[in-house]
Amino acid sequence: MARWKRILVTALAAVLLLGAVWWGSGRILPAVRALSVPKEVKMPVLMYHSIHSNPKKAGDYVITPEALERDLQYLQQQGYTTVVMSDVIAYVRQGTPLPEKPVMLTFDDGYYNNYLNAYPLLQKYQMRAVISIIVGETDKYSGLEENKENYSHLTWDMINEMMQSGLVEIQNHTYNLHKTGGNRRGVAQRRDESSEHYVETVGADLKKAQDRIEEMTGWRPNTFTFPFGSYSRNSQVLLEELGFTASLGVEGKPCRLSRDPACLIRIPRYTRTSAASAERLLVSFDG
Repeated sequence: MARWKRILVTALAAVLLLGAVWWGSGRILPAVRALSVPKEVKMPVLMYHSIHSNPKKAGDYVITPEALERDLQYLQQQGYTTVVMSDVIAYVRQGTPLPEKPVMLTFDDGYYNNYLNAYPLLQKYQMRAVISIIVGETDKYSGLEENKENYSHLTWDMINEMMQSGLVEIQNHTYNLHKTGGNRRGVAQRRDESSEHYVETVGADLKKAQDRIEEMTGWRPNTFTFPFGSYSRNSQVLLEELGFTASLGVEGKPCRLSRDPACLIRIPRYTRTSAASAERLLVSFDG
């Protein structure tokens, strides 16, 4: 027994000596390095839609460019750094560090006025954003010369220009399922629908959107953005089958990132309405 105790003491001493050598050389053992990575990162995610220059149109899903600029100024003053979904996924999957105070700006639906009014502000403040497009609408307006601030959607030329700037990441918001009519709300499963039919029907739409984005930009989205936040029990299985790594929801609370991939499912976001500025939404964020 005494012999085994001596062996154990010797082994422990060797480990401590090795640690001292690594620390002395300025290097950190892997186990110590792992302890230095925060277990959880709390990150606000803001959800925008239409950015319209007419203040009379401001409401639940529309704000003015001036309001957006005030948001960007506030975030800058508070020391936030914008990130996109690829950064978030890299943190969760590979442990790639995030900025000290990350924030994510997301724009849903892919309106033309995002390019007209929001993109110049992203350039001015060098902030990055995620735009989730309804791909069928982009196909439609790419074939029209109809850039109307009220209702038009982004064209492929606009999307590629923004992507090439490094400031905009494009994600999938369905090809043609951003609807509430009929029995289906967004990509939610209908009550009378079998799981097999749901996966086949909704899967075909999402895959069509994925393929089209990749065809037109060279980029295959890693994130699906749920229209209206609606989902069903089979939604996650479907997204995994299609190769999505993450998804965006609409629940208004902080996003809590960890090394658990489950935190990438339906990432919660704060809805930015004309009455709820970034400052108002985030004033108690650190509390």
